[in-house]
Amino acid sequence: MRQAQIVFAAVMVGSVLMAAPEARAARCTKYRIASDTTTTSAYDPSTGASGPAQNVCLNASSPAGCPAGATLYGYPGPGWPVNLGTIPGAHWIWGPGISGGTSPAEGDSFSFYQYLNVPVGGIYAYLFVSADDYAEIWINGAYVGSVGSTVDVYQASYAQTWLSYFYIAPYLYAGYTNVLEVVGVNGPGSFAGCTDCSYRQNPAGVVFGGEVYYGCT
Repeated sequence: MRQAQIVFAAVMVGSVLMAAPEARAARCTKYRIASDTTTTSAYDPSTGASGPAQNVCLNASSPAGCPAGATLYGYPGPGWPVNLGTIPGAHWIWGPGISGGTSPAEGDSFSFYQYLNVPVGGIYAYLFVSADDYAEIWINGAYVGSVGSTVDVYQASYAQTWLSYFYIAPYLYAGYTNVLEVVGVNGPGSFAGCTDCSYRQNPAGVVFGGEVYYGCT
């Protein structure tokens, strides 16, 4: 997480909002995907521990709409300005037991899982993802794509400022329980201008959401 946000032109906003064609959506049944504390589990590959994901915020005012009960890192500035209006119910999340005082934060990683029960029939599905600083998207063990970076601070800043779009229907199997995995990785302390950083200095989080349409004609 950089201490000073880098501002990018909102060139992608118009295009990502057109991701789900209205005509197709009207002929399908759908359900939503949203990163939250009830449907999303977290796994720590360094310890093998797992548990529910927790909502996280930089501080009480950042990001906007920080949910009640979220862990506040205590980061002293603004950040995570991405508009979550297109993914209702989604919040920034990170692994359980992490607080602003947890150290070291550099390179820390968690895998976040959701299980998608997709009925038979035609499928259309998409996912939006934002991350601080890097995230990979996997479905049923197949690599879908990534956002951000742990080596390029500009890519990392972009990833936490905008929602990136992924079309995920080709990776889903109708009539089966599908496994969505989002792997979040925190960047180095140099991104935040510190060494041996705590999460208060070098926060991390991911947010994702989308929709699965099925039974489409």
